[in-house]
Amino acid sequence: MIIEIIEKNPWTFDWIKFAVVGLPSFYIVIMSILPYTPLGQEGMLIPEIILIGSPTITTIAGIIFGYVVLDVLKK
Repeated sequence: MIIEIIEKNPWTFDWIKFAVVGLPSFYIVIMSILPYTPLGQEGMLIPEIILIGSPTITTIAGIIFGYVVLDVLKK
């Protein structure tokens, strides 16, 4: 990543990869955090698998989202 930053090529963003992989994983992460906020306590529908499931689902989704964010930014 540091080598890509030093190069003088223009930055690009892979919207397709971000939309197909990044947004669903971001949704899982947000839906697992939302019940602990005032917005989530107002009766918002949160998928049951995220509420009952183990934190492994959220952890994997967070790792995937982080990787995708770093991978879609290219020079």
